[in-house]
Amino acid sequence: MTHLDEVAALIERSRANLADAVANHREGRYRTAVALSYYGIFYAAKAVLAYRREGAKTHRGVISAFNRVAVAHSDFPIDVSRLLKVAQTQRLSADYDMSRAVGDWQKQESSLAIERATTFLDEVEAWLMRNSLPDEDLF
Repeated sequence: MTHLDEVAALIERSRANLADAVANHREGRYRTAVALSYYGIFYAAKAVLAYRREGAKTHRGVISAFNRVAVAHSDFPIDVSRLLKVAQTQRLSADYDMSRAVGDWQKQESSLAIERATTFLDEVEAWLMRNSLPDEDLF
């Protein structure tokens, strides 16, 4: 698999997680939608790293590398980049905070998580188009 194949696969996975988040939201599974929204963002961030032929072994590593590669050394909007960390915090709460019952997650939290993931994925796709070579077919 080439690095461009990996980019395409990661964008596809990002889109799939976002679609699953939307489906879970529609079915009233808001906690799961929040977690899946994070993975939509996470895989989009990994696509940027794959494009730059960088990698990371942990979620924290992906966030750090993404901020270095796409924000500090490129033109990715910092306000959009912050959504990655926000989404990670929400996902950790959704997956591991047992003090909050499954039914306590609200529709608006889920809607906002999906909105943030959509914004992030859209910006990653725009960034990839701005930074790719004319002959590179990314997705």
